[in-house]
Amino acid sequence: MKIALYGNSTEKLKNRKELIQEYLKNIDLSIDFYTEEDLLKNRLLEYDIVSLTEHFMEILECRVPKKVTFSWGKKIKNCYVDDIYYAEAELKDVHIRFAKGEMMVHLPFAKTQQILEEEGFFIKVHRSYLVNCHYIQSLEAHIVHLKNGVELPVSKYRSDEVQRKYLEYLNTSQII
Repeated sequence: MKIALYGNSTEKLKNRKELIQEYLKNIDLSIDFYTEEDLLKNRLLEYDIVSLTEHFMEILECRVPKKVTFSWGKKIKNCYVDDIYYAEAELKDVHIRFAKGEMMVHLPFAKTQQILEEEGFFIKVHRSYLVNCHYIQSLEAHIVHLKNGVELPVSKYRSDEVQRKYLEYLNTSQII
């Protein structure tokens, strides 16, 4: 697939090119960018897609998988935020649960919560659980059902806040 990007800023176009390549990494792509309209006009027929609107780029930026890095001591572990179903605190460790498998990090749960909330839409449903909203199947007063079949407790003290935050997530995710 051949894509032509048009804009005023070479730096911004380079960033968009990298963003598109990351998002469409499994597709054979050729991406060129132009800051001069006449050059692009002369080569229009060579491209499958020509130019991208600002709105499309904003949507694309929201869809690019975000990586998160956990580091402690001499260890560093990376993963994609969208792959995380939930995090579970256990003493001084945190278990990061995925569709298949888990990863354990030796960080305070509050630090893990801070890292994940900065990069994705996570809700603390219980003092020991932080859930990725993307994987919530349904929500009851005191139980959250995940798409992988796992059921986690919702603290009676957090129930109203959890429902409010989940509804907020649903409203924002439908816009994108």
